[in-house]
Amino acid sequence: MNKKKVLHYIPGFKIGGIESLFLDLVTEIDNSKYEIFLLVEKEIPEDIINVLNKNKVKIYRNDVSIRKDPINYLSEMYNLLKKLEIDILHLHIFLSRIYMIFLAKILNIPKIIVHAHTTNLDLVSKIGRKIYYLFNKKNIIEVACAKEAGECLFGERSNFNIITNGVNFEKFKFNKEVKEEYIKKLDLENKKIIGMIGRISYQKNQRFAIEIFEKLNNFDRNYVLLLIGNEADDKEIPKLVKDKGLEEKVIFLGARNDIKELLSLVDIYLMPSRYEGLSVGLLEAQASGVQCLISNTITYKNIVTENVTVLSLNDTPKIWAEKIIELYDKGRENINYSDLSESEYSIRTFTKQIEKVYDK
Repeated sequence: MNKKKVLHYIPGFKIGGIESLFLDLVTEIDNSKYEIFLLVEKEIPEDIINVLNKNKVKIYRNDVSIRKDPINYLSEMYNLLKKLEIDILHLHIFLSRIYMIFLAKILNIPKIIVHAHTTNLDLVSKIGRKIYYLFNKKNIIEVACAKEAGECLFGERSNFNIITNGVNFEKFKFNKEVKEEYIKKLDLENKKIIGMIGRISYQKNQRFAIEIFEKLNNFDRNYVLLLIGNEADDKEIPKLVKDKGLEEKVIFLGARNDIKELLSLVDIYLMPSRYEGLSVGLLEAQASGVQCLISNTITYKNIVTENVTVLSLNDTPKIWAEKIIELYDKGRENINYSDLSESEYSIRTFTKQIEKVYDK
């Protein structure tokens, strides 16, 4: 039996929700049926390359800048897609890269999967969505991580497939030894540790997190806040931390490949996002048993365990700070992994549903 060639396009492959989902997918998918390719535009960390190689993923990179040399960039993309002769193009992107669908149509790629992962679009993506609506959808399959994400990208009347993002839950079990190791490594002895994972951006709302932490610091100076993720569209967060005199209490860890270890380290997982689709990061945090404090703008489908508390973004930073103190005293929850592993939120379930889409 000939394997189906599936190319996943994730332009800026960093360690985030989509990337974690893809890495888990390639460990579960049936390698006897599918040959998996990954197309990126930036360098991938070596340890991630090792994981991809172990799972027989073939990596391709287009390092031509679309902004500086769009014609050469599109030429490279066209030639690569033509050379690979793929059966399925799986796009994990906003519609700012609508040209990938054009190229796939020109090359008669049999199946194009457009995968919605968010409930918010920037201006360029909104323009791309208008263009997308003009396409003949004959060989396009629309997939969304949640109803809200699908309606945002494809419209309320579209017949998209909802496939809940999956997590390898057991991978994120709390590990006391790891916690102790990381406390020493990061010099956090006798600290109460709040963790916030995600790129520093308007969406993730680190500004509000800093306001919450400022109030919390007034109540108890033993708390620290770890900001884990790359700086994106909000360049002022480090300045805000400095202006508030919190440089020694707010620690910028940047993008990390050790998320499961950091989830064992933190005592509270903070997520005051302005919007989210289905959040793989929040699912992973719940699997670790850590107490999670999230905003009411986050899709409720993200809540799969008892260790999640929801507050409104209209609540004051003081209310959020008081809730953190309450949750810290509550401690970690015991998680039933056997139930979670068979749920709609497991990577096993996600992979089976994706394979059905590939085989349609």
